[in-house]
Amino acid sequence: MIISPIALSLAALVGAQSTEAIDIERKFRKGEKHTFQFVSKMTIEFRGVPLETFLPFGVTYSYAYTMETERLKPDGAADVRFKRPNIKIREGETVDSPPKMEVINRPQNLLLTFSRKNQLLTLKDESPKEKKKAGTGGGGGEPAFWSASFGNAQLDVTSWIAELRSLGAFVNFFDWGPVLPVHPVKVGDTWKETVGYVPATLKSGADKGRNIMTRIDYTYVYKGNTTREGKKRAWIQGTLHHDSDAAPFVADLLGIELKFAPFKEIKLQMDATVDYYLDPETFAVYEIEGTSKGNTSITIRGQDGPYYEERFTSEAYLVRK
Repeated sequence: MIISPIALSLAALVGAQSTEAIDIERKFRKGEKHTFQFVSKMTIEFRGVPLETFLPFGVTYSYAYTMETERLKPDGAADVRFKRPNIKIREGETVDSPPKMEVINRPQNLLLTFSRKNQLLTLKDESPKEKKKAGTGGGGGEPAFWSASFGNAQLDVTSWIAELRSLGAFVNFFDWGPVLPVHPVKVGDTWKETVGYVPATLKSGADKGRNIMTRIDYTYVYKGNTTREGKKRAWIQGTLHHDSDAAPFVADLLGIELKFAPFKEIKLQMDATVDYYLDPETFAVYEIEGTSKGNTSITIRGQDGPYYEERFTSEAYLVRK
């Protein structure tokens, strides 16, 4: 039998990945300091009654920060100093405004304690205290897509839409790298990390049909080693899928049957993929890439089609400088 060079190369690649389970740990080194650059580009399209076409809106987030290991602990944990001077937000042109750039100058100085599994154990905020200006309040510029009061209950569906949009932009999410598995893993093994909560109806199990605030989880898979720009890297991939209707949860909150509620559906959907490229010895971050897409819509009774719809796509990356 003749074995081709291509077959030999494929066999070598397959054989290079160990079939034995390994204990993945973040190995910190005292005095180690790195600077990172983050950029996220998101496109949002939305429409609400009486609009028939989607209006686009582009926004880019960028910032640089440093991570410095200050103290090692006997159990493998470490105190790490996180510093970020500002966040830059560039908003694209819209139908009624030109492009604009905003720099949020809120210097962050955080002392973080991470376990050897890269789990955040404690956070001490040593940032400069921000002076509050009289007459300023909350809101943050979020449009009131849907907010209403029924009796003593206040509904703010905007917050759930904003939660998905925030997760989709990856801002702050990449900064500390992935949570590592508690148990030894082989290539292909998975573990989870909870990153948020939104309403949903349980679709299986003993509580099937129950309406609760459910977790939004990333499922991570250990992909083994790969090569990036000629350098060996450990590769961990995270995927997220969420698809729920918040309407039954809100109806329960109001104490009414869904058929008597003023809304029919509150759809919340998002998919995302994140690829982490890490030092194969210490599992420190070298590079992260992520993509996401999401759709949300609110349908009310007595009206054909959604009262409000929004969809977004995003691409983000982080590199060690």
